Amino acid sequence: MAYDASLGGQYPVICVVLFNPTNGTCFTSFGAHPKFQVALERTVTELLQGRSLRDLDVFEAPSFHDEDVADHHNLETHFIDSSGTVSWDMFRTTADYAFSDWNFEGSSVEECEWLLAKLHAENADAYIADYQHLDVNCCRIIVPGWSEIYPPEEIQIANNNRGTELRHALSHLLKNKMDDASCEALFDVIEQADFDDANMVAELIGICPDAGTAWKTLTIGELKCLLSLAMGDLESALDFAVWCADYNATLYNQQRMIFMRCLQASLELAMDEERDATEYHQAFGFTYSEATRDAVWQSISGDVRFYGLAIENDDLLSFSAHQKLLAAYQKLQVAKANHAG
Repeated sequence: MAYDASLGGQYPVICVVLFNPTNGTCFTSFGAHPKFQVALERTVTELLQGRSLRDLDVFEAPSFHDEDVADHHNLETHFIDSSGTVSWDMFRTTADYAFSDWNFEGSSVEECEWLLAKLHAENADAYIADYQHLDVNCCRIIVPGWSEIYPPEEIQIANNNRGTELRHALSHLLKNKMDDASCEALFDVIEQADFDDANMVAELIGICPDAGTAWKTLTIGELKCLLSLAMGDLESALDFAVWCADYNATLYNQQRMIFMRCLQASLELAMDEERDATEYHQAFGFTYSEATRDAVWQSISGDVRFYGLAIENDDLLSFSAHQKLLAAYQKLQVAKANHAG
């Protein structure tokens, strides 16, 4: 279904919605352009960009809870991949605005002036920077109060430097003796920084992880699980293991998922005073593989710590993807220097 989203012809915006009757969900995409036809084409293109029709079973059902729909995290999700929740009120038979067959015909300059006039009519200022960077034409537009997608306070709450202390503490822990005091110190760093359990550790500490490794899917929640294991706090480790298996089910590769499931079952067994763990040694080997069982049981006993994670040196030479990223950055710096010269 295509919807006029111009709010009565005020703005050149259109919305296209795909309804999925097989699971009762929908998927919305918004697009804009002074010309109605171009806006419609852009919106349909954006709707399926990077997706196939087989990928449309994972979206949200419409909601009657306006506070959830209006939540800024939901709005961010719409901006990122258009998969956020929408309100049932969007689809009422009686619309809030009458349909407006808006369309502006003119040159690119006239289109720009027409759009800027709409902003100025709203007492909004538009800051535009046109420049060349390495012989590539660039344009940056900022409209305070309009162009911000994320709340400004997130610059303070979630800035790129807040993981610096975590990186130093984690690097020290993995490269040196992993005693209880170091584990407790790192856990305190995480708690004081108030990281969300869903935060990706690699992003926080500024590392580009290799695909298929534990670093790729390591979240703060999983790190807390491994820290709890290292400190012998099996009850907390079990709580985080359950969370990891549920939350990271779509992130983990098969090996890591099996490890986490084995960890959950093994922790339950380890805390069960009525059962002898040796009685289940063979069964766990059949179920999860002997290698995984041994890695998990050694993690619980403390003989293995932070299974699957390692930082060999401060240069991160063991992270091939990170080294490739650094090499690309160095090429860029050479290109910038040559261009400036």
